Amino acid sequence: MGRAALRVTSAALLLVAAVPLIAQAGGSKDPFDALGVHRPAEPFPAPDLTFRALEGREARIGDLRGKIVLLGFFTTT
Repeated sequence: MGRAALRVTSAALLLVAAVPLIAQAGGSKDPFDALGVHRPAEPFPAPDLTFRALEGREARIGDLRGKIVLLGFFTTT
C-alpha cells in the first residue's frame, strides 16, 4: 500500500472511531445528531450499483444485502 493510500485509510479509520466519542461529548445518544447529519424519514434500500472489487472481480451492492458496507469515494488529479 502506498503512502497516500495509507494516509487516506488512516484518516478514514480515525473519523469512524471519532464518531462515538463526539456523540458522547455532546450528550447525544445518536452520533448522527452530534454530527448534524439527518437521517431520512423512511429508510430506503441503496441502489443496486455494480462496482469492481479490490480483487478485480465485478460485484453488486445487492449481493451484500444484510452486511455492513463502508463505501469510500475519492479521486486524484
